[in-house]
Amino acid sequence: MKRDLRLATPRDAERVAQLAKDTFLTTFADRNTRENMNLYVEEAFSLAAIQAEIADPASTYLWAVEKGIPVGYAKMRRGAPAECVTGTKPVELQRMYATTKKIGSGVGKGLLHMTIKIAKSEGFTTLWLGVWEHNDRAIEFYKRQGFVDVGQHDFWLGKDRQIDRIMQLSLCA
Repeated sequence: MKRDLRLATPRDAERVAQLAKDTFLTTFADRNTRENMNLYVEEAFSLAAIQAEIADPASTYLWAVEKGIPVGYAKMRRGAPAECVTGTKPVELQRMYATTKKIGSGVGKGLLHMTIKIAKSEGFTTLWLGVWEHNDRAIEFYKRQGFVDVGQHDFWLGKDRQIDRIMQLSLCA
C-alpha cells in the first residue's frame, strides 16, 4: 500500500483535528471517564487549537495518508523538556497515533522515522516523549525503536491526574 507521509499545512487542520480526536478517543476511551475524555479532547483537539499549533513554528505536524484517507499523525514540539530528560539538545515527540486498522502496519514507524529525520536536520540529538503508564502497547513499541525510560511526569486528562512515563532516544547513533 502506497502511503504518503508529509508535513501538515494550515489547510489540513480540519482533517488533522478530526484524526486527532478519533485516534485519541479510540485509544483511551475505554479506560477513562467520558467527562474527562471530553474535557481533554475539546481543548486539545479543537479546530482552533490544531490551527494554532500548525501555525506555531515550535510545532511540526506530520501525517500519513493512504488513498486520500488520513491513517496517522505525529506532532513534534520544540521547547523545554521534562525535567528527567538527560539527553542533550532535546526535542519532543508530543503525539503520535495511527488509526486502529493501521496499528502494526508501519504507520507509526514511518512517522517516527520522518520525525527523527526532521529533528536531526534541525540539530537535535535527543527525541523524548511522554506515554501513559498504562499504554503497554505504545511503551513496547517505543522500546523496540530504542527509546529508554528516564522518569515520569503528570499528565492531566480533564480532571484526572495521570502518570506519563518519559522515554528518550539518542539521535547520535
